[in-house]
Amino acid sequence: MIKISITSLIAGAAMIGVASAATSLTNQLLVNFDGSLAGSTYTLGGGEIDTTGTFSASGGVGVVPGSAFVAGGTDGFTLDPTSIGTLTSTSWVAETVVSFNTFGGGQLTAISVQGDTDFRINNNGGELQVGYWDGGTYGSVAGDLPDVGVPVHLAMVWDATNSSLTGYVNGVMLGTVDNNDFAVPDSSYVSYGFFDRSGFEGRGIDAEMYGAAFSTFTGTFDEGADFQLSLATNVPEPTSTTLLGLGGLALILRRRP
Repeated sequence: MIKISITSLIAGAAMIGVASAATSLTNQLLVNFDGSLAGSTYTLGGGEIDTTGTFSASGGVGVVPGSAFVAGGTDGFTLDPTSIGTLTSTSWVAETVVSFNTFGGGQLTAISVQGDTDFRINNNGGELQVGYWDGGTYGSVAGDLPDVGVPVHLAMVWDATNSSLTGYVNGVMLGTVDNNDFAVPDSSYVSYGFFDRSGFEGRGIDAEMYGAAFSTFTGTFDEGADFQLSLATNVPEPTSTTLLGLGGLALILRRRP
């Protein structure tokens, strides 16, 4: 496993050149939490996209305009990517913008794709980790945790041509895992905020989420142009009314049994 300092990544961001943009990029999911939630049913807001028609909530998630609140366990969001095609042979990018309330202990999942490909908190809550199991080997790269309460953009990019997975923090490369194709123990989900593999559901993060996206692309991914979420566009400026609403929702979520 390779471990890289988040501080070093941020310091070096200005030196990263722009690669050739993707030949084509298709939003399969683009949610800024501008829609509404009733039970597990999420109704898309203006400009939001879900080509699968399956994006839904799990656990006791709360949603206010521009934000969703997850408090661990099975709290989070999931979609079934079956209609998109075979993800091992399709290049894709999975993203979220999130502000962690705590890091706790153990292994907690921010993004998971089909069972064994994850962006997570690992090492007993001590680091960010991106990695995947290819059926024989688990490869990963890791970096320092962000500060509690500070929004961060997390992304995983799968390059189907080279069978490699690259992690990004705030648009800066964390590192690349280059094994065989990732294993697919559960093809029916991509999840945000928790681990949704059948029989192993849970491992959720305690956080505020500002967006979730999943895109497919051809050609070479361009980290300078091809991300669909960003801190600038997805983290709303709080108003006094919004802050009161968020405080009340957070209190309700904390007190639920």
